[in-house]
Amino acid sequence: MDRPFFSAAIWISAIFVIANLSSHAAVPTPPTLKEAYGPFFAVGAAIPAASLTPDEQKLLQDNFTNVTPESCMKPAPTEPEENTYTFQKADAFVGNAEKNRQKINGHCLVWDNTCPDWFFLDQGKPAGRELVLKRMVDHITTVMTHFKGRIASWDVVNEALANDAEYLKPTRWEKALGDDYIAEAFSAAAKADPQAELYYNDYNIESPVKRAKAVRLIRDLKK
Repeated sequence: MDRPFFSAAIWISAIFVIANLSSHAAVPTPPTLKEAYGPFFAVGAAIPAASLTPDEQKLLQDNFTNVTPESCMKPAPTEPEENTYTFQKADAFVGNAEKNRQKINGHCLVWDNTCPDWFFLDQGKPAGRELVLKRMVDHITTVMTHFKGRIASWDVVNEALANDAEYLKPTRWEKALGDDYIAEAFSAAAKADPQAELYYNDYNIESPVKRAKAVRLIRDLKK
């Protein structure tokens, strides 16, 4: 008398398990950032270097279409001494991005904070405009030529706008070359790689005061 009830219980349990498994199997895998937004705009990440853990590499490859380095392409790491270039870390970064089929934004060519003192010195004294300008142009030309055809865009000048009432920060570049050092840098970059997109990079540009300075800079560069 118990067997029909027992069989029915087994069938009900089996149906419940199958239905439960089916409900779990039906849950779709959420799209990655690249899958969700890649068709509409680039999804970028700033990363320290090519030496990432396997999990970090997978996260980067699955989610991002574009990458930019934090430090390995800045002036100090790439040219610590005059005419002595070190591209090992930057080369590894570029190679990793190419393996992942990611577009690269180079960061950055001219920035006071990560620029060695030798750029601005001549036998221990402040170097003249002509020498400093030559060093800046040589640096931009050498770095961009090294990566020509492999880097889609560059942050040519980084964080030059002042945060106070002044137009530009009183950096060593501004002191040695004047306000037009930004235009000189963009001119050198355009000659070094005419195919690359050239950017000015800064923070807090959405604030009214700094936004007005950014607009002024764009107009100055166009002139």
